[in-house]
Amino acid sequence: MKKNDVRIGGTYLAKVSGDVAKVRIDAENPRGGWDATNPATGRVVRIRSAQRLRAAADGLDGARSAAIAKLAAPHAPDAAPAPKAPKAAGTPKAPAAAKADKAKAAPVPKA
Repeated sequence: MKKNDVRIGGTYLAKVSGDVAKVRIDAENPRGGWDATNPATGRVVRIRSAQRLRAAADGLDGARSAAIAKLAAPHAPDAAPAPKAPKAAGTPKAPAAAKADKAKAAPVPKA
């Protein structure tokens, strides 16, 4: 999104604390950027650059805004990774020194 496209009072999808959320732009900040409010939580956030704004959310229903948020944050996994399987309880592996000694030993002739 570009700075010229941002309108005071508009609702946008923005990256806030690592997540994409709807925010309403309340005012321009004197130090740059905008002051915005997350309508879901009521918290005031500062949007420092237009790069944090993903898309205009005015008129989007919940399903469409969730779909856009999911597309805007592809790094977020859908589910937790599967836990690793426990190691098999077989014979313990030989230490590296023992492996080296075996490699140097002469082969045993078969009778």
